[in-house]
Amino acid sequence: MNLWQFARKHKDIVFFGFATTFFVGIGQTFLVAQFSPFIQQSLQISRTDISFVYSLATFIASFNLTYIGSLLDRTSLLKYFFMVATLIAAGLLTLSQATNIFALFAGFYLLRGFGQVPLGLMATTVSARWFGKHRGKLLTLIGFGRSLSEGVLPWLSIFFIEAFGWRNSLIGIMAIFLFIMVPVALIFIPKIPKAPVYSENATRPDKEQAVWGWRKALDHKWPMLLMANNALIPFILTALFFQQDSLAEFKGWSMRTMAQSFVAFSAVHIAGNIFWGPLVDRVTAKKVLPFTLVPFLLGLLSLNFIEQSWGGFVYMGLVGLSVGVSGIVRNAFWAEVYGILVLGKMKGMDSNVIVVGTSLAPIFYAKLLDFGLGVQDILNIFIILVVLGIINHFFIARHYNR
Repeated sequence: MNLWQFARKHKDIVFFGFATTFFVGIGQTFLVAQFSPFIQQSLQISRTDISFVYSLATFIASFNLTYIGSLLDRTSLLKYFFMVATLIAAGLLTLSQATNIFALFAGFYLLRGFGQVPLGLMATTVSARWFGKHRGKLLTLIGFGRSLSEGVLPWLSIFFIEAFGWRNSLIGIMAIFLFIMVPVALIFIPKIPKAPVYSENATRPDKEQAVWGWRKALDHKWPMLLMANNALIPFILTALFFQQDSLAEFKGWSMRTMAQSFVAFSAVHIAGNIFWGPLVDRVTAKKVLPFTLVPFLLGLLSLNFIEQSWGGFVYMGLVGLSVGVSGIVRNAFWAEVYGILVLGKMKGMDSNVIVVGTSLAPIFYAKLLDFGLGVQDILNIFIILVVLGIINHFFIARHYNR
């Protein structure tokens, strides 16, 4: 069964997953960063101040994720959706009315805590849990939603902010989210499978009955190493996206060019996923894992060495390719190795580590600038981290493939 035949056969879950992952963009740094300069100006705070508030809110929100992920193992999807959607709407409304640091923190906490990961966990967990040997195809198809949001939302947000102001734009985003996603949830969630649809494409140890938690993951070492590696791309991209004004200044590119380059990010992300999803189904996520960071490294090298504005599109295209494959591999990997009964909890733990990393990224970048390091120096640090991550991935893959 090819990708398009699969899409026609399972159009309900594909449409629901596409819509869900599109609106995950609401809590992502690539969207929040478009509002950051306007919030700074309106609240009269510095780059370091907003970076600290954003980092602290993200860090505290990250500790909800293990519990939130475990809810997917034991509660109905519809109840889960309405809980998450309500908190996302509250976050957008709070942020739109923020006049001080405390309200800004509350808005960031709700957006990062519920708009970034929990909304997307619904579709990716169902896909990985019930679609066995075809989970790569389904993860590819629903991933188009996030890819589209990465290309569309930054550009549209700049347009809306210039036309209506940043506060009204946030209220508009909240209204659009609720107007679309509430009917989608009510119509399509009841049609989502509640039992395995396809068998697995690889045998695995019978670990499904194990009570997985942080202590067990730490004892086994390898899950924690993988979670740390999974956090590498989000950590670096969060830093670069949130502080993109300093990056644009360093390269001599306009903020409009930076926003437009997300189109390349989205387009290559989509095109790459058409290849990566079926490949994961054929050879397993464990075997694709070592190669997920290679395009990301090439993207950072392009950003480092290409001075012309088109270099921004090359950089964003390559990192988009890496983001696509790493997302598919990460979501399929936990189901392949640790089974489906604790999948929500494992993915929640993984997301916890990722969000801790993204919480540290903006303040890490801002403080390095405050300490006198240049953007060039920071890029060199990131390149070294990715090289180490590639080496680590090869050791992790060798362990799990044995």
